[in-house]
Amino acid sequence: MRQYRAFISEHLESDLADLEDRVLPKSDIITIGHILARYDGWLDGGEAWLAHGDFDVTHIYQVQGQYTGIIDFGEIRGTHMFYDLGHFKMYDGEMLPFLVFPYLVEGYREVTVLPPNYEQHVSLASLLIAVRTLARTLEKRPACIDDHHGLKSIQKDTQILLA
Repeated sequence: MRQYRAFISEHLESDLADLEDRVLPKSDIITIGHILARYDGWLDGGEAWLAHGDFDVTHIYQVQGQYTGIIDFGEIRGTHMFYDLGHFKMYDGEMLPFLVFPYLVEGYREVTVLPPNYEQHVSLASLLIAVRTLARTLEKRPACIDDHHGLKSIQKDTQILLA
């Protein structure tokens, strides 16, 4: 398994360069750089967890409001413990008119202990996933970039990580 830092860093520099001034102002790119420097140590170490890989509300089945299962494990991988939470958080609010991330965290807490600073860990993962997602969207579907949910997500994550 590749290290988390290597996985995150593989496209990060070119993604930020592609997004600069086309999608995000230079000031946002600089802010993301400051955040990455501030939380740099979090990209190292930690054991790998099995992750869904592209987890969002479209992969959760329910009947009459009761959870019944998860589908689509095509992107399954070993990665950082907060990857799935970060991916889910980045897309939270895109498909449904209300946020469901807090309920996902509640479910996680039923099976594992989350550290007191889990929100920052999840926001860092979400931010990094949003940068990659926006860069890929710009490359493949540039007409969809202006209202992409990742833009809102970056703003929210930036506020949490700079607090």
